[in-house]
Amino acid sequence: MSRQTTILFLALAAIFIFGTAAMVKNTGLPSEMMYIKVHMIEPKVIPGTYGDEPKEIWRAGDKYFRMAEGPDFELHLQQLLIGNERDLWAINLFTKEATHTVDPGAPTSHVPIFSADPKDPLSRLEFGYEKKFFSDPKTVVSKGPELNGRATTKQELVSDGKRLVLITDSKSEKPLRIALMDPSSPYALEYEYLQYETMPFDAKMFAVPQGLKVTEAKAVEDKEKNDKLEKEAISKEIMGFYKSGKPDQLLLLFKRMQTADLFEDPEIGQASRAFITAAVAANPALVSQWCQSVSKFDLVQRLWFWNLVWLTGSQANSDSLKQIAVQTGGEDKQFIDEMLKRAHRDLMREALSPTVLDELWFSYFASGDSKYVKKIMEALPAMDDASQASTADKLTGYAARWSLSANCNQDPNVFSICQKEKAANPRLAKYLKVVLSTDKQEKR
Repeated sequence: MSRQTTILFLALAAIFIFGTAAMVKNTGLPSEMMYIKVHMIEPKVIPGTYGDEPKEIWRAGDKYFRMAEGPDFELHLQQLLIGNERDLWAINLFTKEATHTVDPGAPTSHVPIFSADPKDPLSRLEFGYEKKFFSDPKTVVSKGPELNGRATTKQELVSDGKRLVLITDSKSEKPLRIALMDPSSPYALEYEYLQYETMPFDAKMFAVPQGLKVTEAKAVEDKEKNDKLEKEAISKEIMGFYKSGKPDQLLLLFKRMQTADLFEDPEIGQASRAFITAAVAANPALVSQWCQSVSKFDLVQRLWFWNLVWLTGSQANSDSLKQIAVQTGGEDKQFIDEMLKRAHRDLMREALSPTVLDELWFSYFASGDSKYVKKIMEALPAMDDASQASTADKLTGYAARWSLSANCNQDPNVFSICQKEKAANPRLAKYLKVVLSTDKQEKR
């Protein structure tokens, strides 16, 4: 089963909560459906990348839905989700693969905006049912900001400690924007509504395209359980890698990570790549030997490893790659030659963000080098109430504090690094005092 199909199955499971009510009599097709088009504006997405294009939703009550997303060219994924009565499909239009499942209960599907966890009250906030959710008596209604020359109404509601804001057109009452601010998350989430219309029901919108390779969900689910166990095992090895004192085991871990698609994972792909790069940089004496061993791997694994060696920015490693290019020729040589023409990315000079924090932690796990932990500390001053930092930087600061505290609790070396930096760096001392005190509380 391809990784893209697995992603689609996860999306299906995460986005649609299957109904389990008693069977109901089919009263015929609905007469109308809703069409909703939204665009994510927070967190900001780089133009031309995945998430930059709008998401489209068609919905007819709780029996029919269609959700279409823009393409992800890096993962070769373009997601289309369709629900028609009890049949649910997750489709990748790039590969023409689909996962199919059947809801055993009443055909009741949900299209949540922010949370698909049925235990989370936010799962009741759905596309098409925004007004119903904000009819809660606790909702605070006030005059909203002017948007595109239109007067608006602002509705605010706190649910389970999370702040929700809905901006509607004062005249039509159609949603214009919806946002979620979660204190436990480094991200604010906000959608802008581009269209919100009711139109005649069109059964073709809920029909499945022809020519798909269909896999039943049970097969995907079994594979997903095995993949999850493997990723958990790999994660433990990553976190204990530098402490194991066995850098010669890196290639075995690299192959497992690549086979598990961790380098392309949308959540930890960058961090996984940073881990291998940092491990290579921390063991220069082994690089030539590793390159010779990797030259016998399959093509995809070879190209991944050449790229991660190049990202170290080391001239000695670039020279090793040039030797490999001469020895192997073919696609390897072409790939290496083109790669060496480009400037490599320097993680230590990157602007801090939650994703970069993950990369820095994985780099530390690979090498034990304190420079990565010290770089993470640079995010802490943004938390200060007097700071003029942006909301995104403040959230990154809170994420840095949490991760430093958590790793102080698990790794004595991180605790020692924070203690030494607290004594040596007056600018960070008060923030590290909080980090270290939080660690003590957790140990109690």
